[in-house]
Order: sequence, then structure tokens, then C-alpha cells
Amino acid sequence: MAAKRGISRFLVVDAGLPDSDATHEYVAQQETSKAVYTSDDRHVLAYLELAASHHPAIDSVCGTFSVPGTILLADPTQRLLAAGTPVCLVLCGVLETIGDTADAHTALRCYTERLPSGSLVIVTHPTVDGLNPIDPAGREMATNMRQVCQAYGAGHQPERHLRTAEELRDILSGLTLIPPGIAFTSNWR
Repeated sequence: MAAKRGISRFLVVDAGLPDSDATHEYVAQQETSKAVYTSDDRHVLAYLELAASHHPAIDSVCGTFSVPGTILLADPTQRLLAAGTPVCLVLCGVLETIGDTADAHTALRCYTERLPSGSLVIVTHPTVDGLNPIDPAGREMATNMRQVCQAYGAGHQPERHLRTAEELRDILSGLTLIPPGIAFTSNWR
């Protein structure tokens, strides 16, 4: 989506360990691309630093989304934003780590207020919306998703939270949604 809009600069927040078709693989192939990956996990940072050592278009920052200054004030992020060209802010698996919807909105606003004009924000978030609570399979899937979030919180930090599309819309308020807007992953093409 970012490439279709001519965006070649990425800020990938709380990245985790990338898998195939990761943003840095795209960036490494593009002459004018740049990516800054952030994480507060030392294992992820070690991987990102290794990737950065092989690709000068990649930087890494130790920081976390919920403390915006740890990312936004870091030199690599400052350089990325100072260029004034649109940036794609990637928040995959990030917003569900913040339990309070207002806190998630406030943190997101810190980032979006600093993005150059024409920038793009990509967000993923788990939900049980769309699952039919009357249908046994839908009810079982919703129960399983809630249990996964609870189990994840017991063994890992931070805990995960499900939200409705309306709650996600509250977090994203102030941003212009582009088609398909808030949609199930299977509807994205």
C-alpha cells in the first residue's frame, strides 16, 4: 500500500522479529528507501542491528510505542522525519498492548502529529467483531481469542487486549481512513 502511494520511508514501531516479506527486505531493494525499526526487546534489537549492519538504509532504535519520546527523539527517527517526505508508520501488533483506549489514542497522536504531510499509518488489531455469538463456531472462536489474550498476558508482557471496530475507530480518530478503512485482514488486497 505504501509503495502504491510513493512512500518509501518507514517507521516500524515495536517491530518484533520480522518474518518473510518484512519491510526491511523491501527497503533493501529500493534505492531511495529508508526504515527505522523500534523495539524494547534486546533479542529483537540484536537482530535489527545485524540487519542494519548489512543495509545502510535500515536503522534501529531502542524504544516503545507507549513512551513516544523514546522513539520520536532518537536520532534515526529524527533524521527520518526531518526529510519532510511522507513516512509509513507501521503499528502491527502494537495497539492491542495498551489496555486503555484513551492512552492508545494519546500515544498514537504523539506520532501522527509529527508525520510529514501525505504520510500513512498502517495498524493491525485483534477483534471478535464479525464472529456470530449465536453460531457455536463463532462463539468458540471468540472464547478462544479471549483465552489467548489472557494466557499471553500471564506469560508475556505486555498483555494483549481485544477491541471492537468502534473502539479502534476511537483510537484512530483524527486520522482520515482510506479504503478499505477498518476491515478484516482477509478483506485487504
